[in-house]
Amino acid sequence: RTFLRLLKKDEHIDIYHFFYTPNILSAWALKIIMKLKRRKSIHTICSRPMDFRKAPRLIFADIAVALSKDTQVQLSNSGLPRVEKINPCVPTLSDAEIASIDISKWSPLRKGMKAVALYAGDYEYSGGHDILLECIPRVLKEEERIRFVFACWRKTKKSFEIEEAVKRQCRKLGFENHVTFLNEVEDMTSL
Repeated sequence: RTFLRLLKKDEHIDIYHFFYTPNILSAWALKIIMKLKRRKSIHTICSRPMDFRKAPRLIFADIAVALSKDTQVQLSNSGLPRVEKINPCVPTLSDAEIASIDISKWSPLRKGMKAVALYAGDYEYSGGHDILLECIPRVLKEEERIRFVFACWRKTKKSFEIEEAVKRQCRKLGFENHVTFLNEVEDMTSL
């Protein structure tokens, strides 16, 4: 439906800005649509690609925007003609703002624990959950009073499947009582 909407006439739009993780089909379709429309386009890469060698086939826009210097360099090295870096708009909190954050709703996570380790990543693209799973047994040997929290947005069927696999792995290795799964969290700052 989105692609069909893009086919509509739009004399008042000079440039299109895309924010999504591309796949071969969407990149192919959007490349054709943008050529037909004769409009400029920007594609902000919100998640670091798993394989930068595929970037020239997946990123169709006139300008690619990376959110880190490393991603910018990797995308440029992959052969993309124009890659810019823009720092993410993450506000810095003052000491007073930090002090005013109500963290009481997360008290059950901390109860009886010496520390809480938070993974607020992505199941599909970063692979960080695998690294954390690998570390948990070693950490628990050193300190048993640690809670590991996965606050990962399950946005696709595949991410649900990966989370289920992570849960099975936790049960298999016997540390499921040290792990909490929260899915998407509305107030990440307080967590």
